[in-house]
Amino acid sequence: MSIVARKTFQPDWTVSPGAMLEEKIAEMGLTVEALAERIRLMPAEARLLLEGEMPLTEDIADDLADLTGIDSEVWNNWEQTYRDDVIRLSSALER
Repeated sequence: MSIVARKTFQPDWTVSPGAMLEEKIAEMGLTVEALAERIRLMPAEARLLLEGEMPLTEDIADDLADLTGIDSEVWNNWEQTYRDDVIRLSSALER
């Protein structure tokens, strides 16, 4: 029996959890200000979160789980994948 190496898919792009959150709050009819209030952030911080500029912490993930019904583990995993992808993509640009 031979072992076949599989390549993992590594796109040359990434999507922040904030992009998904932006879609979700639009579905829910929430403004950025309402989101900020519900997850205990300042509106400017909520905007940074939506833009992928502010890391999504475990506390924020817990608040988002309560707000959206999407498990905090999903938010945390997405954040980690996003940050890893940002590092991978910036390293690829440096080559």
